[in-house]
Amino acid sequence: MKTKPLKVILDLTKGSSHRVQVKILRGGENIPADLSFPVWTPGSYLVREYARHVTNLAPAHKVNKNTWRLIGNPAEVSYEVYCFERTVRTSFLDENYASLVGATLLPLLGGPFEVELKTPRAWEFVASALKFKKIAPGRWLAQVRDDDHWIDSPIIAAAPGFGETSRFVAKGITHHVAWVGMRCAREMKDFEAAFRKIVNASIDLFEGAPFKEYWFLLHFGQKLYGGLEHRDSQLSQFDGQGIAEAKDWDAFLRLIAHEYIHAWNVKSIRPRALGPFDYTAENYTPDIWFSEGLTDYLDDYLCWKADIIPEEAYWKARLKDATLLPDGNPGHLTRSPAESSFDAWIRYYRPDEDSINTDVSYYAKGALLGWCWDAHLTKASRGRWTLPKLMAAIYQEFGIDAYVPLATA
Repeated sequence: MKTKPLKVILDLTKGSSHRVQVKILRGGENIPADLSFPVWTPGSYLVREYARHVTNLAPAHKVNKNTWRLIGNPAEVSYEVYCFERTVRTSFLDENYASLVGATLLPLLGGPFEVELKTPRAWEFVASALKFKKIAPGRWLAQVRDDDHWIDSPIIAAAPGFGETSRFVAKGITHHVAWVGMRCAREMKDFEAAFRKIVNASIDLFEGAPFKEYWFLLHFGQKLYGGLEHRDSQLSQFDGQGIAEAKDWDAFLRLIAHEYIHAWNVKSIRPRALGPFDYTAENYTPDIWFSEGLTDYLDDYLCWKADIIPEEAYWKARLKDATLLPDGNPGHLTRSPAESSFDAWIRYYRPDEDSINTDVSYYAKGALLGWCWDAHLTKASRGRWTLPKLMAAIYQEFGIDAYVPLATA
């Protein structure tokens, strides 16, 4: 007989307080005796101490910075999470829309479990690779395989006028597009046409895709910028008014291409340390330069091949890579990209006035190494091999698809 899973209820109906009301209900198995919250989320290599926004967790007492121990064997646990930071690695909620990052909201529950999202009745949609189904006005339900599935599947939702959804099929794969926020200066048809070019070029490059369905989740707001990759989705932010200008539109599409390529490079082809994850501590690896730097190189290459940017813009980007380090970053002479990768947890997200002398970006130096590697492969093989072709071969041989549990990958 199948055991009834735990059920989680996330109540978003008090948006003006910026607090998500959370309940965890006992299923056929007990709620874990110790509820430990993640301290970081994959793709953003900094301990962010998400538990600092958790309040009123009961019935329990706290045993360390991110863990509460239950009192007795309760049928229900409740608490609140403050969500008022507009980034791709934190959660935001107001009365108009939500952008939710799983690691900020729930403790590690194992799995499987069921999640019900309660929104104001007038809200029009919930978009996520979790595939929420509307079961009643303001009630949406999804099934979660495990903690990795939950943390790797951001959620956006919105009231009328504060978001929009669409979808298109490319290379036989359904791609969903959804945005939330304020002041979007582009029509949905613009996103569909541009994203289709990125999809076609990417799947052609890698000769296949690790997912059967994909979600472009977008959060627009003044001066927002950033992206975070997931196995079959991305959460990206940009200035929704700025994308009316050609220069900003190109920068936005490069960001989208970067996060899309990550479905192959870092999610399917990944450093050993990046899955399965320890969500309660740093996960060290010297290989972030490969995952981020090479993706930085490939996103320009892909946008050029997809006719999103002209060839001249591609070569200008390469020259910028080549001159950035020697002209303005003396730290590149003393720090390798492997060292920069390993110390991302204490350096990259915490720059100071001396960083330029003692550190180097694994994005910038990794992209430059990608260009050099590509040139060497092309020359040494007399054109038979390129870096994109090598990445496709690595994916075909070693890549995992988006639905393989990380614990067994």
